[in-house]
Amino acid sequence: SPYKDFGMHWCFECHSTLVSMLRAYVPDPLFSVVMTCQKDSIADALRSVIDQSLPSWEVIVVDDHSPDSCGDFVRAWKQVLPEASRFKVLIHHEALGARAALNRGFQEARGLWISALDANARLEPHDFRSMAKAISLRPELQLIYSAASTPWYVRRLCNGSFPELPRNSDSPVY
Repeated sequence: SPYKDFGMHWCFECHSTLVSMLRAYVPDPLFSVVMTCQKDSIADALRSVIDQSLPSWEVIVVDDHSPDSCGDFVRAWKQVLPEASRFKVLIHHEALGARAALNRGFQEARGLWISALDANARLEPHDFRSMAKAISLRPELQLIYSAASTPWYVRRLCNGSFPELPRNSDSPVY
């Protein structure tokens, strides 16, 4: 390798091993974002997830029998994206309501941290990176919330369920 002269030989040979070791400790995706459909505004919300500087995410879009065929719109849209494998579109053939749609999306989510994102909401480009840093500094966290536009994220437990979140206002939420 031409990099031996610069002391970089080990780095290039071991890069894939190091990446494999890191993946064993950091789940992929780290973040699952569940959205219900609204065709007129969902493209910008999806773009805000795609543009994250930390690419450890998946998006689950649930079309709860929307009158504008939003699920079909997202399926067509994702066909032109290199990130298409990170998207899942679920379609209800009858309207079950937002709660049922979100619950179905949560059931399909694979990420360690799960959130609902409104179709008209936007993430900032470094939101996932900032949250990952907070998680690394405070691994005991069960809920992350920001006063900015970022939605809340709940940590999935080892058994796949979600924790009982604090109900009183005296409990710290980071």
